[in-house]
Amino acid sequence: MTQRFLLINPWIYDFAAFDLWARPLGLLYIASLLRTAGYEVDWIDCTDRFDREIREKQGRADSFGCGRYYSEEVEKPPILRWMNRRYKRYGMPVEVFVSRLRRMEPPTAIFITSRMTYWYPGVQEAIRHCRALFGSVPIVLGGIYPTLCPDHAHAHCDADFIITREGEWQLRSLLSKLSRPPKSLPALDAENLDCLPWPAFDLLGSQAALPIQTSRGCPSRCTYCASSLLSPQFRRRDPERVGEEIRLHIQQYGTTDFAFYDDALLLDSPKHFERLLDYLIQHNVCARFHTPNGLACQMITISVARKMLQVGFKTVRLSLETANPERLVLLNRRNSFEAFGNAVRVLRAAGFRGSDIGVYLMIGLPGQSEEEVVEGMRLVLDTGATPKIAEYSPIPGTEEWQHAVESASMEITDEPLLHNNSVYYRLAMSDTAGMIERLRSVMRGQ
Repeated sequence: MTQRFLLINPWIYDFAAFDLWARPLGLLYIASLLRTAGYEVDWIDCTDRFDREIREKQGRADSFGCGRYYSEEVEKPPILRWMNRRYKRYGMPVEVFVSRLRRMEPPTAIFITSRMTYWYPGVQEAIRHCRALFGSVPIVLGGIYPTLCPDHAHAHCDADFIITREGEWQLRSLLSKLSRPPKSLPALDAENLDCLPWPAFDLLGSQAALPIQTSRGCPSRCTYCASSLLSPQFRRRDPERVGEEIRLHIQQYGTTDFAFYDDALLLDSPKHFERLLDYLIQHNVCARFHTPNGLACQMITISVARKMLQVGFKTVRLSLETANPERLVLLNRRNSFEAFGNAVRVLRAAGFRGSDIGVYLMIGLPGQSEEEVVEGMRLVLDTGATPKIAEYSPIPGTEEWQHAVESASMEITDEPLLHNNSVYYRLAMSDTAGMIERLRSVMRGQ
């Protein structure tokens, strides 16, 4: 009898959502490992804008493969009814999801991933429909949400198994409980990311824009960041193997855009990132590259900048976070305004335009004022780069978490919905009415 696993990436429930190269990379690695072991895989990505059954409902993609999700307004949870914004479910219509489940044979088990802690209603909905149709088929929940909020996931999600952190290394143990008889996985070594097969990108509705990851984790310990909680060890892949993967996807799928998912892409650049760039240059790789995760300003050199431009980087994001030097120290940010200014100058000298260089500035940090954000925006604009406001989302387990709890006007400890970046700054900052529009006016130079 064929053993099949159903893998699901659930909906987003939020006040706003936009697809910036968001792909369930961890689940795609799991799918590839299951196939390598000889299992069949069924796949539903509720937020795949290019899914064959919903692509006509989507807005047009931009030139780099990003775009708006199909969405439907839904009732706000009671704890969010004070928010004067529409709450939506982003992704495929529920009836499409249920119809697809009904066409399937009951799977051996169901794997459901998750992303933001405050998107757990999508997890709950996916599990609810799976239970209704497949009864006692085992459900495994993994991803960011149960890693950061395991107690909440155990209490509020009807999953049989909850997996925290990186799931690939726990798959062998899981299969011994789920599969009869369990099939053999390839030898896996958590210290060696290159032991993993390529992600199962053929399951996606489009491969025109794909994620690429050269490392996991981050040796920095910024007080607001969850990277070390999700991947406690910092490990890197062989740069040439990454280059081979990029070339393969271009040849096999015609991929035109790659988004780097690394949290520390430029660390020790001559031995890692620049080796990858050299490989891509040597093999005349033709593609466009993007860094939606912020790059460390102090690690951008003229050598790195020139090679990035030559290879085809189009979206460059820098992490500044704030123009307040004392706060940078409190956040454990190894950054300085001098390093930031130099990074922009180097990128501009290499040939990048100001519109290519986006600079992340946080809003809603505990104790932060609107004036601090405005000061940061003006600093960025003076360099010719483009400010990118990143609303702070408090993350359980980080050093900044307790400050966030103490600064909020509502109790956020037991309700991940209040971690929402569209919600929290309203709980932590005074006089937020009209603030976003005022910040937009600063962007327009008014």
